[in-house]
Parts: sequence; structure tokens; C-alpha cells
Amino acid sequence: MPKRNTVYRWRLSYPDFGEAYQLAVEEHTDALIDEAGEIVDTEQNPQLGKLKADHRRWLASRLNRQKYGDKLDVQHNHTLDITPIISKALERLSNLDMGLPQTKFIEAENSD
Repeated sequence: MPKRNTVYRWRLSYPDFGEAYQLAVEEHTDALIDEAGEIVDTEQNPQLGKLKADHRRWLASRLNRQKYGDKLDVQHNHTLDITPIISKALERLSNLDMGLPQTKFIEAENSD
């Protein structure tokens, strides 16, 4: 078996090898899930069976997060208009006769 850094270099240098490696990782994670099911069905010691099965499921969730990882979907969209607050602040400053500060408006980028 070649060293880990050699395999990483091959994955980058040879696209066919990279695709075959990715397929092998996916097959490996599927096999881990199958093993976890077999362990639960056949292990005589329930605590040991749970430990072994949980470890295989955890490992599969790290190797293939899209398929076996925890699902976390957070979407938050909110528009905040601070124009009225800025206008009131500028009005208060003008009433103090301190002169208006240089105003520079920056348009926020949409992060979607």
C-alpha cells in the first residue's frame, strides 16, 4: 500500500484514479453500514454490538457526509432597512450645528 500523501498526489494528478478512489470510498462506506446491521443482528453482547455498530455508522458519516452525515439545513433570509435610522441621526446632527459627516453608502452583497 502506498503512503497516504502518494495517494493524494495520484488523486490530483490522474483524474481516472481520483474517480476510482472516490467510488471505492463510497463502496467502503456502504459496506460499513451493512456491517453495522450485521453486528446488531449477530452480536451476543448487546453493549459491545451497539459500540461496534455505532463506530461503523460514525465512520461512514465522516467518510460520506452527503449520504450518511447528520442533516443540518439552516436557511435564514432577512432584509434590514436602516435608511430611516440614518436619516434621523443625520437630522439630529444637523440640529446640533456640528456639520454633517461625510456620507458614504455601501451596498451590501447578497450572500446567496
